[in-house]
Amino acid sequence: MNKLNSKTVIHFIFLTTLIFSIYSCCKTIDCNSLSTKSITLYKFTTEESKSFIIRRFKMATNFTEKIDTLLIVRGQNAQYSDFAGEIVTNVYFNRNVNFEIISGFDYEFYFPATNTLRRITEFTDNQGQKKYCIPSMQKNTCINEFSFLKLDSVLVTGAFPAIIK
Repeated sequence: MNKLNSKTVIHFIFLTTLIFSIYSCCKTIDCNSLSTKSITLYKFTTEESKSFIIRRFKMATNFTEKIDTLLIVRGQNAQYSDFAGEIVTNVYFNRNVNFEIISGFDYEFYFPATNTLRRITEFTDNQGQKKYCIPSMQKNTCINEFSFLKLDSVLVTGAFPAIIK
């Protein structure tokens, strides 16, 4: 009976040590910034939205420090889903498009067919954190939640807005 108790105690100590060593390797990491590879357009016809330009700027520079520009063209580098007689259009950038709309920047959306310019400023998300432990020590797979932004100087909270003609 002593041998059985000794083995049980040794197994218990081993398992306890193993569990503590695994969970002592836990890390708290910051989540990724909120980003999207799609945008919703309202009240643009197919012709008006078939191509448009997105410009990314350093935040709070009054649109003077441009970082990059993306020309979106229906069927070439983006897929479109039209709803409600073309009143609502979801635009999804193709996977090979190396561009995301990401918090921490200001944006201009220019629609040449209608000479419409829309501006997003103060695009902010809430910094989140997640705890990861071995054996799942995955890379940063959490995304921050949307906080607020201004669309043409109008404060938007709750959900990422659409661009309205």
